[in-house]
Order: sequence, then C-alpha cells, then structure tokens
Amino acid sequence: MAFGGYNDVSNNGHQKKNKKKYAIIGVSSLLLVAMVAAVAVGATRNKADGSTKSDGNGEVSTSMKAVKAICQPTDYKETCEKSLSSAGNVTDPKELIKIGFHVAVQEIHAAIANSTTLKTLAKDPRATQALENCKELLEYAIDDLQESFEKIGAFDVSKLDDYVADLKVWLSGAITYEQTCLDGFENTTGDAGDKMKEILKTTQELTKNGLAMVTEISNVLTNLQIPGLNRRLLWNEDGRGTGFDETIDEPHKDPTSTTRQLLWDNGSGFSEGHAHQQRKPLESTNRQLLWDNGSGFDEGHAHEQRKPLESTNRQLLWDNGSGFDEGHAHEQRKPLESTNRQLLWDNGSGFGEGHAHEQRKPLESTNRQLLWDNGSGFDEGHADKQRKPLESTNRQLLSDNGSGFGVELAKDDNGRGFPAWINGLQRKLLGSTNTGNIKADVVVAKDGSGKYKTINEALIDIPKNNNKTFVIYIKAGVYQEQIILNKHMTQVTMIGDGPTKTKITGNKNFVDGTPTFKTATVSAIGSNFMAKNIGFENSAGAAKHQAVALRVQSDMSIFYNCQMDGYQDTLYAHTHRQFYRDCTISGTIDFIFGNAAAVFQNCKMIVRKPMDNQQCIVTAQGRIDRREPTALVLQGCTFTAEPAYLPLRDKNKAFIGRPWKQYSRTIIMQSHIEGFIQPEGWLPWMGDFALNTLFYAEIGNDGPGAVTINRVKWRGIKKITLDHAKKFTAGTFLGGDKWIKPTGVPYVSGLM
Repeated sequence: MAFGGYNDVSNNGHQKKNKKKYAIIGVSSLLLVAMVAAVAVGATRNKADGSTKSDGNGEVSTSMKAVKAICQPTDYKETCEKSLSSAGNVTDPKELIKIGFHVAVQEIHAAIANSTTLKTLAKDPRATQALENCKELLEYAIDDLQESFEKIGAFDVSKLDDYVADLKVWLSGAITYEQTCLDGFENTTGDAGDKMKEILKTTQELTKNGLAMVTEISNVLTNLQIPGLNRRLLWNEDGRGTGFDETIDEPHKDPTSTTRQLLWDNGSGFSEGHAHQQRKPLESTNRQLLWDNGSGFDEGHAHEQRKPLESTNRQLLWDNGSGFDEGHAHEQRKPLESTNRQLLWDNGSGFGEGHAHEQRKPLESTNRQLLWDNGSGFDEGHADKQRKPLESTNRQLLSDNGSGFGVELAKDDNGRGFPAWINGLQRKLLGSTNTGNIKADVVVAKDGSGKYKTINEALIDIPKNNNKTFVIYIKAGVYQEQIILNKHMTQVTMIGDGPTKTKITGNKNFVDGTPTFKTATVSAIGSNFMAKNIGFENSAGAAKHQAVALRVQSDMSIFYNCQMDGYQDTLYAHTHRQFYRDCTISGTIDFIFGNAAAVFQNCKMIVRKPMDNQQCIVTAQGRIDRREPTALVLQGCTFTAEPAYLPLRDKNKAFIGRPWKQYSRTIIMQSHIEGFIQPEGWLPWMGDFALNTLFYAEIGNDGPGAVTINRVKWRGIKKITLDHAKKFTAGTFLGGDKWIKPTGVPYVSGLM
C-alpha cells in the first residue's frame, strides 16, 4: 500500500506571495479561462449575428446558456455553473478571465475562514506533518496551473489544441497533488483528514472539471465556430476501440444520445457518438479529416462507403513509409508528385517519403527542413550511397547521437541548440558509455578529488530556474544523503560511474514517523531532470514499510542505466511525464507506484524477499480521474526475482500489480515474465474496489508467467490489439520523439 501501510495478510521566484496564496484553490482557473473565453466568443458572435436581444437581459441569457453548454461535459456541473454565475452580461474575454480569478479568490477566502482544521492538526504529530505536506503539494498544484497559463500565454484559443497534451499532464498533476495531500492524513487521529477533505472538495471538483474541459475543449470551441481553430483529434487513450464514451460514469455503458459531439473516430468508420448497433457513417461534408489509418480511405465514412480522398487541398499528416500518399486507397495510391509537399520526416533510408519505394529519389531541395538525424552523422535527405556530412549552416538539425558528424548544432534565437534544453554536451553524456572525459559543471567525489564531497553541497551551484543543462558528475562512492532537487532546479543532469558504483542511500521510513511523501532518498522535482549510471537506495528494510528510494515529479524526466533499490514503495513515479531506460527496480510491495505518465523500456523489475506474512506486488498505479493521461507502461521489460525469494513463491505470492486508485491503468507489453508471478496475475486492493474501472492490459509478452488463460476476470482487464498498444508507446503516449530521442538515450518510439 502506497500510503497508510499494507495489510500484511493480503516558489517560482517571480511569483508574488499573495498570488500563490490565492491560487491554492485557483488550480481551477484553467477551467475558468477556457470556459469564459468560449463564453465571450459565443456571446459576441451571437450579438454580431443579430441573434441576441439588444437589452441586457438578452445578453445575460446568452451568456448563461453558453455557461451551461460549456459545463455540460464536466462531472460537477453545479460547481461549474456556480463558479461562473457572476459573469453577467460581460463579453470581454479579459474581463471574464478576471471574474474567473475573482471566483477562485473568493473560494480561497471561504476555505481559509472555515478551516478549523488548522487548529486541530497540531494535536497529532502525523497530522501536523500532513498539513505541512499539503501546503507544499498545493503549491505544486499552483505551479502546474501557472505553467498552463504560461503555455497559453495571451490565450489564443485558436491555438489551444497545440497545448492540449501539456495541459492535460499539468492538470493531472494538480489533481494528483490534491489527492496526495489527503492521502497524508491516513493513520492520523482525530477528524483533521475529514475536515481537510471538505475544505478541498470544491478545489478538487473545479480541477477535475478543468481536465474535463481541456479534454473536450476543442469540440466546444469548434461548435462555437471560432475562426482559425486548428482542431485536433483527442483519441481514446485507453485504446479500447470499443465505441464507448470514455467520459461516462460507467465506462462500458452504451451512449445512445444522438446529440453527443463527435470527439474521435476509432478507425471503424463510424461515429463514436453511437452504440455499435446504432452507429452511422459520418456524412458531414465539413468534417475535417484528422488522420488516415493507413487504409487509404477517409475515416469519415463507414468501411463499406469510404472513398478515396480526392481533395487537392487535403493536408497530408504523414506517410506510413510505403512511399504512397495515404490519401488514396491501396489500389489507387499514387506516388506524391507535388513539389510543394512538406516532408514531415524521413525514416532513415535517405529517401524522401514522398515517393514510392521504387521511385523515391534523394531529396535535393535546399530549403528542406531536416527534422532529425539518425546518429550516423549523414544528412538523411540523401540516399545511403550519397549521404554526406552535414555542412549547411542554415539547416536545422534536431538531434545527433554524438557520433562525430553533424555534432555542431544549429542555434535558436537564444544561441542554443534545439530543443532549447538539450545541447550537444548532454547528448554526448547521455549517449556515451565512457564517463572518463565528462565535462561537468561540478564534480562530487567522496575522496576529495572533486569540488565537493557531498551532493547537497553541489546543489548550491545550480542556477535557479536554469534554462540550459547543468551537469553534476558524481564519482564512485556511497553517498548517505537525502537529496531534494527542488522545483527551481531545472535542466539538471546527474551522471555517476555506474548504478552499483555511484549510490545515493538513505533510510527514512513511515514506521519511524516520516510520511511516505517525505521518505524519498532522492526527490526529483524540477523539470527536465536526467540521471545516468546512478543507484538510488532506501535501506530501511521491509519491516519499516513505506520507504521510498526515488520520488519523481519532474516533467519530461529521463533515467538511463540507473538502479532503484528498496522494499515497499521503492520508486514513486508521482506525476508528469517520465521515461526509464535500461533501469533496475527492486522491491516487495507496490515498488513502482504513482500517477505519472511513465514508460519503462528494457528495464528489470526484481521481486525481493518480503516479511513472513507479506505478498509482493510490482505496480500500484494511482490514476484518480478517468480523463487523466497517465499510466505505468512496461515495455520490453523483465519480471524476475532474487534467489532468496523463489523458495517462498507459493507462500508469499507475487503479482504484477493492483489498483491503488479508482482508474488505475497499467500496460505490460512485449515483456518477459518469469514463472514466479501468480497465474491470476493481478491482486485486488480491497474487496471489489476499482475492479470495474481500472484498465489493465497485457500484450505481446513471453515467459511462463505471461500465460493469461488463468488471469483474473475483472471487468477492467482488457484485451487490446497491437494497434491499441501503439498508443501507449513512448512516442505516442509521452510525445517522446520531441524530448527523449534528441538526448541520445537508447529509445524506441513505437513497438519493439
């Protein structure tokens, strides 16, 4: 159990203090901004069309109708509508946004006024610690909100879809932090936890409503016909392909409403707004094709009726590598001849994907933008026999793996390589197997050969809110420290001499009085953290229950060739996007847990010997809301056990995972599962909790423990296809091609 024990039998610097204070419940403000902006556009449009009465009552009516429509997809409609009830007949988007903030501030004042919990908490030491954690966690929620607003900038709603992935991740983070705050009150005395839960009730509802709005915001804005909206598909991230609405309370209930908006098409050619028996082909001539599934047919038509795409203005989103335009059926597809076609990527063959394999020719356009280099040091715009080292000073190279060709990066406006937070040095450090010539910003060595003898001393040198890579080289040794890389420590890369040579160890634990959230030996919080060749350990032991070795909430964080050792709750993959490659994680109970969007590739999960009356569980994913874009994805991994455990396998049984939260989601794909895993595979948390709402899938696995015939038969156990599994691969699920691939870390974008 991640918090509260296990049943043994079964300030950003630029933020003002008052702004932070008022933003505690303001995690809902993204929702408010999205809604009020849509309200403003809708009201203004109706007024311009003459469809609104000229008197004030008409304007108010128009505004309130828009509010109700916008709140329709949310789970807490009353809270949503109430939060915007003061909008009146205001139609100026900026003024409405101010009203949204004012509502948030009012909620905070009410929460503070009614918070008698603050007096109660001091009576219980654990409750006092929980209060301190809540303060920190709610500040993290604020930071995610601030990040969202900075991403949106001036809030150009026509570009909102470009930020949907980021916004969903950050709002999911806010939801998780709020829940983590409440989890901290488990095993406390008194009613402090209940009071805090009541205080945060509105906050949680508004934040979840915000996620609901972001999930469907492109549809809302499209229906309002906002000029210039670049609507993009929001697919079913569970990969069910069932035709069932992901946003209903009962995930498998047939939605029969004929007025439901189309959010996506699952490739069957039918509108997902209808049950399988009732679905009808999409006939709207105005429907925008968001992608083609490779069949060459427009997905806007049923399979029987789909026709080749003939529009000369159609924008090709991608080519599947066959060299044919996906805008035509397989029988009719023809080589792309347009000289104006934009090449989105090259598959490494050196040929332009705009031509059939037989006809493809080297790309000769001097204006062609190379999206990446595969590490060979040659321009992918030329055939293999013709490829030459990169010489163009104007050409934009997104990545090279440090092979020696094309290493000199093109510069962005800030004089840095692209992406801004990844430079050539970092690529060399992460991609190289040699640590002998590391050029670090600071060196830590226990023997005194570095600038510092401890890691904590080195943290002082990290520039606040850094916008370029800061490298800390930690020489071989055992460092007994608790390390917190706070939110201001961004773009930090830690490199050791090996996961068993450079080890950071601690022993804080729940039994001795430390909340689970604070037991971590190392906490990586600042964004874009990377670690290579380092061991993270919590040595407290099985008897001390929750004892975290590594807690990660750093967005777009990468761990390569690292080792995390502990017993219960070894790796806390708390929030945001995380990627683990060639890592080893060991433990007993829930030793990989949290609510991050985390992908593990080619990692080893080692079950250790537990206490006499304990069972072993590898994963405990904590997705709270069904719209959260989070999951634990284990791809190409190995489930194994230490020798000391194997004699106990029948007594102390081992399982792949169990549902920590209501919508727990875990996918095991293309992995090797040894025979010590029980045939039923998965373990309930308590009774029938989450068994109908979780999402667990296994596909393409091997080994004696991978046989699924005797797996549990819960409603939440899914059988998915390889096409569905692709949606959980690092390239799609994490958007990894943009931030993982350029680092040079070994990485597979799709299926292995």
